[in-house]
Amino acid sequence: SLDLYGEKHASTAVCYAMFGYLHNLSGDYSRAVTFYEKALSISIAVSGERSIGTAAYYSHLGVSYSDTGSYDLAIEYCEKALNIALETQGEMDLNTANFYFHLGHVYRDNSEYERALSSYGKAVDIWRRLKGGNDLSTAFGYSCMALVYDDMKNYKLAVENHKKALDMGIVLVG
Repeated sequence: SLDLYGEKHASTAVCYAMFGYLHNLSGDYSRAVTFYEKALSISIAVSGERSIGTAAYYSHLGVSYSDTGSYDLAIEYCEKALNIALETQGEMDLNTANFYFHLGHVYRDNSEYERALSSYGKAVDIWRRLKGGNDLSTAFGYSCMALVYDDMKNYKLAVENHKKALDMGIVLVG
């Protein structure tokens, strides 16, 4: 992508983000942060601070910061992504739901369980409304809420949410 488009092109930002994603999956969170920061910088230069693409890079960077234990930065970046989505896309948008979901992940990592449940719950509500309530995103959201309830030692609600996720999964994938 660098040879084809140069450093300041949206496709180059996507490539850097994919490297960030792969490093995050492999557990090399500091390298993931480095690549996501490059993607974010390019996106701001190419698309502006308030674009939904830039918001996506903020969100992914926030999750990677969370994985490094830098929770204040993680929350800052995820909230920035969510605010951009709310301002540009509105509440009932799949990007907004995804950013609520990422923020829930960060809150859970930081043991802020009530805030995690609130963020996950908003994501699930948006997905249910926009996707009809029987999709893998919603199922995954219920599963993550179950994990938070498990962290809180509220096993009854953990089981209820795992059951919702399982029931959806059975319908969707058999």
